[in-house]
Amino acid sequence: MALSLSQNSIFLSSIELLPTEVLILIFSKIDWRNLFNIKKVCKVFYTVIENNLKFLQKPRLRKLLINSITENDNICKTIFTFEYDKNKKISINNFNVNLSKTEKKIYEVEYLLGKMDFDNIDEININIHGNTIIFDILNCHLPSNLKIEELHIKIKNSPIFEGFIKFIEKIKYLNTMNLKHLCFGGQKIPFNYIFPKINGIEQLYVKECSKTKFFNIKMFENLFFSSENLSQFAIFSEIMNIEFSVIDAIRKKQDFEHKEKCKQVYYSIVLPYRIAMYTFEKLKNHYKENTLTFDEDLKIHDSIYVSTECRKCQTVDYIHFVYYRPEFYWESCC
Repeated sequence: MALSLSQNSIFLSSIELLPTEVLILIFSKIDWRNLFNIKKVCKVFYTVIENNLKFLQKPRLRKLLINSITENDNICKTIFTFEYDKNKKISINNFNVNLSKTEKKIYEVEYLLGKMDFDNIDEININIHGNTIIFDILNCHLPSNLKIEELHIKIKNSPIFEGFIKFIEKIKYLNTMNLKHLCFGGQKIPFNYIFPKINGIEQLYVKECSKTKFFNIKMFENLFFSSENLSQFAIFSEIMNIEFSVIDAIRKKQDFEHKEKCKQVYYSIVLPYRIAMYTFEKLKNHYKENTLTFDEDLKIHDSIYVSTECRKCQTVDYIHFVYYRPEFYWESCC
């Protein structure tokens, strides 16, 4: 039997009188779409829901796309696009942030960040040119255990190294790390910086500006040994002879992880162009063990193949070094 209007009012009034803790418990079981409508019922419900979002269901953020460009010394233009739920999208465009002000906020963006579920994000894509507050905002609102399938970041001439590092430290799981371009505008970077432990990485792409010395061998080794399935790298850095470090790390990992039978792995490593024949000869002259063999495909593809046999079970891992000419990856920066 349907309730009369007066009965509905009495029923609603009774619910409103429930303690806040009980209302939060009830609302936590309700889908976020219905919560949106419940907020409209009365002021009490609106207040309880808005003040306790962290305990309630939220739409899952699938993709976060961010563009930021500084048009002069103080004005930063940003565009945020939120793709959430199954097919919903919200864009907040053309926000001009005055970087000279003490308080720098983008209220609409921060409001939306407070309403999203960040569990298992498909993709975060960030493009920055010039100074910005992007990482200040993200570091303030994103949790410290992010799970992301793909992370794409391009930074040009932007002195935001500390904010970038704090953002990376929030990531717990990541499949693909694509640092498409890193230039921190001449900002000093620790020569031995290493990434924090991040689970799940299978693909790594790092390209640094000639003015930004970001990548280092210790960083590579730490990431490689802490990532079980990392097998594809593209490293565009001025560091020379990285092939030796890669081979040594892979052989060390073979020995360390050996059980009854090793799992065969194919490694693909893309590096800046160099005369592959010289590298090929240096590798052959350096490694004299019969568990290492070298082959080359120099005439057509400028690449080197290395087969490294486990010294305990004879399982062979394959390493493919590919060298890209500058026109494939170079771009203007600062």
